[in-house]
Parts: sequence; structure tokens; C-alpha cells
Amino acid sequence: MTSASAPGRSHEGEVVEQLPDALYVVRLIESNGRVVAHIDASPRRNFVRLLPGDRVTVELTARNRTRGRITRRAGADTEPGVIAPRGG
Repeated sequence: MTSASAPGRSHEGEVVEQLPDALYVVRLIESNGRVVAHIDASPRRNFVRLLPGDRVTVELTARNRTRGRITRRAGADTEPGVIAPRGG
């Protein structure tokens, strides 16, 4: 798991699996641990979808280190805290 991480700290990860109810399994890059994460409220309002293989930034909860919140998709050219929709 993530024993060396501080509470509320952001981690880089990769989406491994989509679960029901807007939950995702994310593999953390630095520790190779897995967490279940949900999308932050702002991107959810914009109907942003993540696919397996997408790189994301995850904030882990202080109480349960296996749960977290996806705050942004890595490589997005937007302001912090916002997940940019896919161009297409």
C-alpha cells in the first residue's frame, strides 16, 4: 500500500478498471499500490469519462488509504483541479 505517503497528498496513477457508480480502480505509479477512487464533483458535472490506461492525479483519504478522489487527468492543459474533456 502507500505507507510513505502523507494524508491528503496527491499521487500520480493510471486507471486500471472502471467500476459501477463512477468508481475507478487506479494503480499508483510510485508505490504500485491500488486504490478505489471516484471523480471529483467538478469534472462529474461536465460528464467527463475516464478509460483504462488514462493517467490521473489522485488524492488519498486520511482515514482509508485504499480510497481516493481523482482530481485531474494528467497532461490536461487546464487549471488545477479540473479534468479536461477529451478532444475529438
